[in-house]
Amino acid sequence: MKYLALLLFLVWPFSAVAQDNEPVLEITFEERETIPGQPLTLRLTVFVPTFMPKPPVWPSFETPNLRIRLPEKSTSPTSRTINGETWSGISRRYQVTPVVPGSFSLPPSVLQITYRNPDGGPELSAELPIEALDVTGVLPEGAEDLSPFVAATKLTLKQDIEGTTEDMDAGQSFSRVLTAEVDGLSPYFLPTLTPDVHIDGLRAYPETPSIDERDNRGLLSGTRTERTVYLAETALADQLPAVSIDWFNLKTGEIETATAEAIAVSSKAPPPPPKAPLDWQRLFPYILAVVLLAALAWAWFRWLAAPIRNWQVRRRAAYLASEPYAFKQVQRACKDRDLDGARQASDIWQSRVSLTEMDKASITNVFLAIGRARFGSSVSVDDEENWHRLKETMEAARQSHRRYNPSDIELPPLNP
Repeated sequence: MKYLALLLFLVWPFSAVAQDNEPVLEITFEERETIPGQPLTLRLTVFVPTFMPKPPVWPSFETPNLRIRLPEKSTSPTSRTINGETWSGISRRYQVTPVVPGSFSLPPSVLQITYRNPDGGPELSAELPIEALDVTGVLPEGAEDLSPFVAATKLTLKQDIEGTTEDMDAGQSFSRVLTAEVDGLSPYFLPTLTPDVHIDGLRAYPETPSIDERDNRGLLSGTRTERTVYLAETALADQLPAVSIDWFNLKTGEIETATAEAIAVSSKAPPPPPKAPLDWQRLFPYILAVVLLAALAWAWFRWLAAPIRNWQVRRRAAYLASEPYAFKQVQRACKDRDLDGARQASDIWQSRVSLTEMDKASITNVFLAIGRARFGSSVSVDDEENWHRLKETMEAARQSHRRYNPSDIELPPLNP
């Protein structure tokens, strides 16, 4: 009964179209549910009453998490007798494969065609609508925990080693080639084979994986090959881990494991670099520079060191005998509140400047005030105030000296 209803559904449009000579689109998508990685077949067939001078513009059906593939000889001409007349057509077959479990939908689209006018007029064009088509990917019972999920009828894992992996010298290399061969599944669904591991002293140089997909009348198979070159950089003793792929056998309904054994890896430390012979021609400029520096140093100490030291001594003595140094000692004694030190420093400073009698008397009066405040019986005078007054009096006397005796602070002429 179900097939009878489907037959009636397919035949009914054609009899209606035959009357109007309108194109007919037949969509065949019988199975909508499959295991991830196993393709479903979607077929679109378009018929016109004449012929199509241009190929149809087919929809791509690109959808996330669905692989849309055109198998070998996916597009072919066809014909059908409709109401006693032969209509030409073109059929295209898609393989729709869920990548992961879940429910998905092919988006609505259109099929664009151009065909010869049955009445002999200009070419006609049409856009035939295609409604959304639902697809479901389901995991078989017992494979719910398989990650990543791989389902096939056969899967083998082969390992080849190119070169020596043990007792290598630093700088030597070898290659590990892993090849997974699968039947009943596109090799594009296979996971990465080479484990991502880090071994001290061993550097990995992976090459781009090579994938070879084969299609035998809709039955997919193929290989995924990964080649990695390993370079020994220093001493090491370790191993490349084993590789395993858990997969679901579509024939037996069991989970099986394809494996490749671990690979022992060892290498020796690189020998120390040989000592290069001395290149005297290259070293000559450096030796000459050292000799010249030594000669300059000897000349310095022989002829220049003593005069420079004498000049420094004279310079130091001139500074110690200068007015600025003497005044600095007065300031330091005032800061330390050292009355005796301040008087001595003041006498030395006054001997190096020409003060007026009034300035000298002002300085003496302040010293007397400090002495009375410190050693007298009266305590009404603030000692700090007297020290501050001494500082101001000394500075005023110095400014007065510089104002009226400018020659004392000018430099002597260069050519006396």
